[in-house]
Amino acid sequence: MNTLKIVIVSLVVIAFSVGLSMVFDKDVTVDKVDNGKPVGALSGPDIPYQYIRVGGVYEWFQHQTLATKTDIACTLKSPVATSTLVFASVQFDTSSSSATSWIWSSATTATATTTSIGTAFAIGANAQAYITASTTPAANMQFAPSTYLNLGLTTGSVGYGKLVPTGACSAKWIQAQ
Repeated sequence: MNTLKIVIVSLVVIAFSVGLSMVFDKDVTVDKVDNGKPVGALSGPDIPYQYIRVGGVYEWFQHQTLATKTDIACTLKSPVATSTLVFASVQFDTSSSSATSWIWSSATTATATTTSIGTAFAIGANAQAYITASTTPAANMQFAPSTYLNLGLTTGSVGYGKLVPTGACSAKWIQAQ
């Protein structure tokens, strides 16, 4: 009787082990592709970099909130290579307690409005506005490396230290190769 019990228990243990091995099969095949190029992914739609390169073409993006108590409300620096300004905009959620006149310009410093891009635009007191940089003249849209795109007050507007605009400005450049 003891021998029969041992044989039955042994068969039950073997059957149980075989059953478990079928459930927890460890033979997993993994195909590995290694072409020497790094791969990665983003966890959402936001890209945390200032530029993206597609097919060898660099597109640069910048965005900042408007500065207050100065005559230059926005200053964005172009890429470190010659580039073309594709788009520039400013959103005034609230302009100022006084009527103002603004102009986009390029300059070698963040505090100048040396070369105008397009024409000046006026905003009434406490008004909202959305303004884009003009694409004419097209020659002014090419920026030397590390040149500034500034949004500044025009002559005759309310001066330094008096403005408290709210909003943001943005720009997009394509880098020349």
